[in-house]
Amino acid sequence: SAGFGLIIAIPATLGYVIGGWDVVGRPYASFGYVNALGFIIVAVTTVLTAPLGSRVAHALKPQTLRLLFSGFLFVTAARMLTAFL
Repeated sequence: SAGFGLIIAIPATLGYVIGGWDVVGRPYASFGYVNALGFIIVAVTTVLTAPLGSRVAHALKPQTLRLLFSGFLFVTAARMLTAFL
């Protein structure tokens, strides 16, 4: 699934760059609607914390991991629903 995510992300990113290229008032270090500084921060944080997340996931019991993930999905869904109200 990560490979398909990359295949989807590259054209989507290019679309955001091209679509927002002539927009006035973009933040510093932005290429279209893509902010390079934000990308760098997210990429570095992901690379540094992925091994920790993997170790934690393997250390937990599968049932505990399922419950934590379902709780995360519930909170995310609740926040999304309250944004529309």
